[in-house]
Amino acid sequence: AIPDVALSSDFITGFCDETEQEHLDTLSLMQHVQYDQAYMFAYSMRGKTHAHRKMTDNVSPQVKKQRLQEVIHTFRTNVQRRNEQMEMGRLRLVLVEGESRKSTPDNRTLGGRTDQNKRILFPFQQDNNHNHNSTTSQQQTTTTTTTTPLWTDDMVRPLLSQLQNGTSHQDVLTNYLLEQSSSSSNNPTTTTLLQPGDYAVVEVTEVRGHTLRGRALWKTSLSSFAEMGLFHVDDTALRHASNLRTVLQTILPPEKTVSPPSNL
Repeated sequence: AIPDVALSSDFITGFCDETEQEHLDTLSLMQHVQYDQAYMFAYSMRGKTHAHRKMTDNVSPQVKKQRLQEVIHTFRTNVQRRNEQMEMGRLRLVLVEGESRKSTPDNRTLGGRTDQNKRILFPFQQDNNHNHNSTTSQQQTTTTTTTTPLWTDDMVRPLLSQLQNGTSHQDVLTNYLLEQSSSSSNNPTTTTLLQPGDYAVVEVTEVRGHTLRGRALWKTSLSSFAEMGLFHVDDTALRHASNLRTVLQTILPPEKTVSPPSNL
């Protein structure tokens, strides 16, 4: 068995001679496997194919449509329930693709893919010291920055190491706060900028079907994520990740989405 594997498949309803029992078998398979991704279509005859030469497209459009709706409903119901059970609260490795197509001036979001190829959206946060790239038109000026300030692996690793060595998350938090209060700097924690093509650790906070929403916690790499044991899904590793999430939720500032200045 492959732990934490995600499965995807294609489903075509109403293929030539498809019976109602065969359609029900497809629904049963979907219920049993619990696919994470699916591409679903009603069959349509294509030229220069075996079906075009040898078979008859004899399932009515109405039946194809009805069966497709049942397949889509089964998938959506299953994936919502599965993601609620498997994804909520998880720390996922995410490849950042850039600003989401659903991003708006009032609710700017970045989008990416988890290591299971699930789409995830998370709030856009901007470094106040980072200059914008702007585009000016006759009507308005829009901000096109796609960077976000985050912690780094070096800042997170000591916290996770304490948890893995048996320190409670309350003591880890206390140790961190004492260390910060004794520092001579008012802001001893530096951050890094997150850009398309980078990897980030994102906490999953919401499930909407096969699309996830979350909060970026720190910038990472494939090797660092693996070295910290965050790919592991055994009970101990999941407990450490959960405790780390609890510590970071207390330490990190609240989420703030960014809009272009009102005078633009």
